Amino acid sequence: MTIPQESINYMACTIFGEARGESIEGLVAVGNVIMNRAIASKNSVKEICIAPKQFSCWNQDEPNFDLVRNLLSQLENGDEIKDPYIRQCIAVARAICNEDFLDNTHSSKNYVTVQRHQLAKARNAGSDQWILRMKPVVIIGKHVFLSESGKSKISNI
Repeated sequence: MTIPQESINYMACTIFGEARGESIEGLVAVGNVIMNRAIASKNSVKEICIAPKQFSCWNQDEPNFDLVRNLLSQLENGDEIKDPYIRQCIAVARAICNEDFLDNTHSSKNYVTVQRHQLAKARNAGSDQWILRMKPVVIIGKHVFLSESGKSKISNI
């Protein structure tokens, strides 16, 4: 299967913007969510990544937006990427697009920070219902990965 470079670029930028500072396992998890959504919706990785209000790093009012856009521009221009952490994000994106990694999120299509999940449970507001309807299946780094069906695999969050 040939994966367009555009898909790798957008996934790498999204992984960097959403999971910067996380371990490899956390980078892989965010990449798996992107791929799970792309497969389920039959949309491109690019469409999944930049869909409005889906991945906060692509929201123009977010602090990471300029950072992610600049990285995308560098990738599209074929610029040499010297930062080893960014190169790691690119390698993870390429491996996920090539189906070289197993899905460590148990097919999750959503995630929130642990802090956001705890806040949703505490306040139980209307804006939290999308989180509360889902089952937390795994915590990786600072993120809780959520499933729309099945049993919760986590009991203590």
